[in-house]
Amino acid sequence: MLNLSLTVDGLPELIKKLNTTEAEMVPELNKALDVSAQATLSRLQTNTPVDTGNLRSSERITNPAPLLANVGPDSSKAPYAYYVEVGHHTRSGSWVPGQFFIEKTALEMNKNIQDIFINFIRNLLK
Repeated sequence: MLNLSLTVDGLPELIKKLNTTEAEMVPELNKALDVSAQATLSRLQTNTPVDTGNLRSSERITNPAPLLANVGPDSSKAPYAYYVEVGHHTRSGSWVPGQFFIEKTALEMNKNIQDIFINFIRNLLK
């Protein structure tokens, strides 16, 4: 599961500049987080290897707390996702290399997510 959490350094200064309150700002930041999570889910599904399609269809976004999103396979629907990610031995003993689709997605999305938030905050400042 990819954890997208938002830590905003300088939030008090940003709130002051925007002439708003934290209570008003958090829902706006959650909107940017939702856009980031959707973009990450889309990229993850593109990067997910497909055999039956079950792994890809199990991928979800969950929001366990404000300013936090988890993106990844639902382990109850695809309990083997970890082994697809990191690799595993078969019953006969041969090695199946990991696909690293989650790691690849995280690396690809890092700059993209930053850009989403930067653009979102720039739009708020206009």
